[in-house]
Amino acid sequence: MRLPRLDHPEDYAGLFLYDFGDHVSVGYTAEEIHILRTTPEHAGGTAYHIYRVDEAGRFELKGMADEPLRRKEGLIFAYQERSRARADYDRLRAAAEAGPVAFAAELFLAELHSGKPSVALGLIYAAHASPRVSAWVSQSGLGGGDSVSGGARALVEFEASGRVILDRCELRCDPRFAPRPQADVLADVLKPVQR
Repeated sequence: MRLPRLDHPEDYAGLFLYDFGDHVSVGYTAEEIHILRTTPEHAGGTAYHIYRVDEAGRFELKGMADEPLRRKEGLIFAYQERSRARADYDRLRAAAEAGPVAFAAELFLAELHSGKPSVALGLIYAAHASPRVSAWVSQSGLGGGDSVSGGARALVEFEASGRVILDRCELRCDPRFAPRPQADVLADVLKPVQR
């Protein structure tokens, strides 16, 4: 596989490349890879997650099956005190507004009706973005809840718990990680560098 020349390869960490068979294009989002895989003329390609870029600009790649690209996960912080949960919700929202995040995610604050603690703060995001979500939350100065759970199971358990959403927002995503419309993705398949 021959990759195109990139002026700033470090900017592509977290994105994807797609091997069409006759050429490779770099810089897709997971949603854009899904578009390619569901379009008959491009469905036979192979997707790779650019997991990490080293100091020399070399990509560490991970082959991606279709299912992980569509799978959602959650990071759920549970609180006994609503005021602490609200403060952390506001802190994460402000951090995302101050500078866009490198992943698409929904932030929410919810009241729980089953058991204690009674309030949850959480993020819902694509599974492949989990390392970036964790790093961002760690850097945000989040106070943290009384307990935390994460992953696909945490999201399923949260959605099954009789909860009422008190507040929610979509975090402002860095345009570099925001998916383009299907027509744009399909019009640019011959471009070796997508972003």
